[in-house]
Amino acid sequence: MKNINITIVDGNLTNDPELLKTVNGKSLCKFSIAVHNGIVNNQSNSDDVSYFDVDVWDKFAETCNDLLKKGSKAVIVGKLKQERWKAEDGTSRQKVKIIAQEIRFDSSVFEKKVIDNRKIAA
Repeated sequence: MKNINITIVDGNLTNDPELLKTVNGKSLCKFSIAVHNGIVNNQSNSDDVSYFDVDVWDKFAETCNDLLKKGSKAVIVGKLKQERWKAEDGTSRQKVKIIAQEIRFDSSVFEKKVIDNRKIAA
């Protein structure tokens, strides 16, 4: 039985998207998003910020690469994926990233757009 795996984050891109092509010709757009969780320490005014890597695939990737940029505000709906590997020194490494299924973002001051991977993929 398949478990539930869904996440929603609201934040700003920390870098310009990077569009890659796989050896099979699939498009992959990669970027990172910063999510501000609120002020941790009122005296130092330090923010509690989490950073997440986001992967976007296929035609959806190309659209995101064209419309998003560093600083863009975005709401990402997707699933979490854990990657595990061995580093050169033999230590085990892991990270969790978001595989985007839907992104809501401000394309201009006056207009909001929703891109849904399930509608674009065809």
